[in-house]
Amino acid sequence: LTKLQETLRARVAFFDKLVGKELPFSPIRMVEVGDEKRAIELGDALKARGSFVSTTFFPVVARGNAMLRV
Repeated sequence: LTKLQETLRARVAFFDKLVGKELPFSPIRMVEVGDEKRAIELGDALKARGSFVSTTFFPVVARGNAMLRV
């Protein structure tokens, strides 16, 4: 693996450790929020701090199951 790939894998592993879930490797993680409005607010706040996130909500996921894609 290249240095960038190693760094990405280490950061994903650290994220998994923080949230208490070890999943198969993927550079994308879904964080369950629930309320659509709250998910949008959290996504906007993370973007303002320099993180690349997108918000998923109905009709992509069921109503009340909004998530952040980080």
